[in-house]
Amino acid sequence: MNSTTQKIRIDEVFTNYNPEGKLQLSGRCSFQFYERGEIQSGSLRFSAYGNCAVLLNEAGVGSVVIGTGRLNIASVEVEAGYKDKIATFTITSAEIIRSGAAQPQPQPASVAPINQPLQLAVVGASNGNHNGNGKHTIELEDIPF
Repeated sequence: MNSTTQKIRIDEVFTNYNPEGKLQLSGRCSFQFYERGEIQSGSLRFSAYGNCAVLLNEAGVGSVVIGTGRLNIASVEVEAGYKDKIATFTITSAEIIRSGAAQPQPQPASVAPINQPLQLAVVGASNGNHNGNGKHTIELEDIPF
């Protein structure tokens, strides 16, 4: 069995329903690999069915997914007399790393109207009743005894 686990980014998504009513998902994804000491990017077709398809559909285009499944290689006739091999990654289970569809929208801050302007006090300023440490000074004449 040719089971594989790939970290992919979903580039295109096409949805369809089978006669049983289950979601069928297909599209294109891209993955990265090392070749000759450099990071290369490749494109691959993918398909998913059922619950995995629902999860990938909700994640949307641009999402990064770790997918587990199998590679199916089919022979397709491209030109007359010429056949090409095309691989399709059939995803059976997926784990969403980063969602592409559900980006949080910034909410504007609501500001309550101010009826009176604020009175700003200077920090550390003294009006004569306070000493430098913020304590109120007491005049000895104010003591009743």
